[in-house]
Amino acid sequence: MYTDFGSQTTRVRRVTCPRGNLSGQIALNATTDMSTTIVTLGGGYAVVDNSRWGLDLVAGARFLDLSSDLTLSLQDAQGRYQRNRQASMDQQVWDGIIGARSQV
Repeated sequence: MYTDFGSQTTRVRRVTCPRGNLSGQIALNATTDMSTTIVTLGGGYAVVDNSRWGLDLVAGARFLDLSSDLTLSLQDAQGRYQRNRQASMDQQVWDGIIGARSQV
């Protein structure tokens, strides 16, 4: 399974500042990007299979790949205050799968 949320940008938001070093309004823009990939491999083996009951053992593995980016931009109307920040996260995880299935 693969998902890609693409690049999403917020609308411009205005924040009113108290009087002091900054006055007026600050524009805040945020951009996010996220994608995931999930791969599952598994198989089973019939341990008992007769007319009265059955027992199957199941085993496998699952892989998760997650990538996420965030960019924030702040700027006041006069151009005196401007900050840009970025954060990224890439995560890759393997998990084991085990199980049993029975039928009577």
